[in-house]
Amino acid sequence: MGRSREGESGRVASIANRRPRIDFFRLLEQVALWHSRRMKMSHQTGFLLCLLVASCDASRSLEPATLRRSKPPFESKGPVPRPRTIKAARHLVVSWLPNGMLVTKREHIPSIDVSLVAYPSPSPEDTPEGERVQFRMPDGPRPMHEGRYYFPPSAELSVYELRQSDERSHPSIWKALRQLQGVLAKEPSAARLHSERFDFNRDIFPPANAAQQFHAHLCYIEAAWGKGYLVLSQFGQDSGTRINNDELFCLFVGLSSDGSRYLTGSFPVQHRALPSSIDDVAEGDLESDVALLNSLPSDDFVPNLEGIEKLVRSIELH
Repeated sequence: MGRSREGESGRVASIANRRPRIDFFRLLEQVALWHSRRMKMSHQTGFLLCLLVASCDASRSLEPATLRRSKPPFESKGPVPRPRTIKAARHLVVSWLPNGMLVTKREHIPSIDVSLVAYPSPSPEDTPEGERVQFRMPDGPRPMHEGRYYFPPSAELSVYELRQSDERSHPSIWKALRQLQGVLAKEPSAARLHSERFDFNRDIFPPANAAQQFHAHLCYIEAAWGKGYLVLSQFGQDSGTRINNDELFCLFVGLSSDGSRYLTGSFPVQHRALPSSIDDVAEGDLESDVALLNSLPSDDFVPNLEGIEKLVRSIELH
């Protein structure tokens, strides 16, 4: 026995819905020819029947793919607006710079948990998330001395976020934070700041595989962002080297008013009364160099220390 009309109709509809990559009406014509032979009807009648079945099935529902390919209800006459891009917020802004000093780079500091770094280490790399701004100093970059082991300072300013940090994940900065809180509370002199009581060389941040040889021209600062201090220093190992323009820098350390952000920075400075290069340093006493440094006016340095202080006071935290 032949198949029922309902079964034949369902087969025709299923064939039409496959949508092979050929002409749709050509497909219907072939199906109508086959159907007319099976049901003993004319070719034209079978073709019309197939059209009717296909149109009824198409009007029943629209597939999601068809909806996605449909044209928009209107066409834009102007340029298509791009999706809005949200840039990373700038947490550290400096609104004033000394003449000749430029911002050259701004970078994000990713958080590094202490479990991801090797311990013990002379300069562990654990750090909370932060932001760093790098500068070009008025006198330009200093020449590097190949084959010499020394500590040329960088020109940069950084802020570290403490709200998502703790002593277990980032112990280096929390040790430095406790020390900084003690310094800002007692405001010791430069000589006392360099004493073992504050253990300044052990708990500095970022950690360095060197010690600060001295402190001079100490200046405490209270600003809109919080409190901190500026001081001249120089890194060295063992006995170090005498003060020279290759290694001398102005150190900045601060804490925001709400205690949630730790600030630090370094600014290379020079003075014409000091050896211009580490290669020009002669044997002598470091204490006499510190005495000479303290006797020099702050506006004789390049850049002058008052300008660095003004830069630090202009910091804005967002």
